[in-house]
Amino acid sequence: MVYMLFNVYVFKKRARKAGFTKRGISLKSNRRNGFDITRDILKVCLNDANKTHIVYAANLNNKRINSYLEICLQMKLLTKKFRGGNFVYHTTLDGVKFLRSYFGALHEQKFAADQVT
Repeated sequence: MVYMLFNVYVFKKRARKAGFTKRGISLKSNRRNGFDITRDILKVCLNDANKTHIVYAANLNNKRINSYLEICLQMKLLTKKFRGGNFVYHTTLDGVKFLRSYFGALHEQKFAADQVT
């Protein structure tokens, strides 16, 4: 009986560490962090995009997009131009470098995980 309870305890502990909740949903894999959101915005803006297009393509609401666009503009990852009666955002060379380093790190992480297993 004690051995069985210990196994259940160890299983639950490992499940929580892996990101599973009581409902069995993994929170780690479903939520994006700031880098993922920035990546999505920069990918959309490789070809000029207005704010509405970015909101739909990056799956964000209007409140969140404002803060991310402001940060990207301050870091010079995006430029903002007035074209055709709207503001249009475009990914800069620094933004492209960010995307390359992001995907390079992601590739290295997957490669390292494949080597371990």
